Amino acid sequence: MKAYPGLYGMYQPDTLASYTVNGKSYVVIANEGDGREYFFDAKDEEAYKEQGGLDFDKKDGCLSFVNDIRAKKITLASNFDYLKNDETDIGRLKVNPQLGDKDGDGKYEALYTFGGRSFSILDSQGKMIFDSADEIGLLTAKIHGQAFNNDEDENAGDARSDAKGAEPEALTVGQVGDRTYAFVGLERMGGVVVYDITEPSKAHYVDYFINRGLEEGKTITGDLAPEGMTFVSAKNSATGKPLVIIGNEISGSVAVWEISTK
Repeated sequence: MKAYPGLYGMYQPDTLASYTVNGKSYVVIANEGDGREYFFDAKDEEAYKEQGGLDFDKKDGCLSFVNDIRAKKITLASNFDYLKNDETDIGRLKVNPQLGDKDGDGKYEALYTFGGRSFSILDSQGKMIFDSADEIGLLTAKIHGQAFNNDEDENAGDARSDAKGAEPEALTVGQVGDRTYAFVGLERMGGVVVYDITEPSKAHYVDYFINRGLEEGKTITGDLAPEGMTFVSAKNSATGKPLVIIGNEISGSVAVWEISTK
């Protein structure tokens, strides 16, 4: 885990939620990040070339636009001389080639990768009050060891360090007792981190839960890729306790978690 001068993350939230503290509103965002690919129909590989396409895929058609590439495929300016820009540092990191070449000379003075690998809390004016920074990556590394930054469709540890990490994507906010919590779903790892956000500027980690098999080389099992989440308060719950309901994109499963305090 380290910082790279000149490298920035674009906070592109996939999910947003809001809550109120002492009459003030706050917005919670999951900073997933996402590149773009656009396709058009082409009957065959020869046709795509004639139509000015970038690449051809039998399933998707002709690729007309893509804005995420490996950092090693672009030329870096002298301020990045401290890097080799290969697989020993950030060469495999996916970045946006439309940003960072400040003087248009084909050399990049800055690199912009997708997402922040975190979740954040903003006030009603959009000012960032809290950001989890690298805590989620450190947390999953501590819990899962070599299996951290796994992908959503295979058991291969460290597979996502070069592309958005555990990938905070889905979230929901709810009150349990007198405390307010953010439940943040990690699309790639499949787990959910829980933060106490009762005091927005002092948000802190409290728990983590996951229902996924992570043994390398074994068939992947469990709930994979939380895509949408909702919180059910105790008064509206069939069990009498708060619930978090999660729709999982890859496994196609719906998980219902009952929440209780220690």
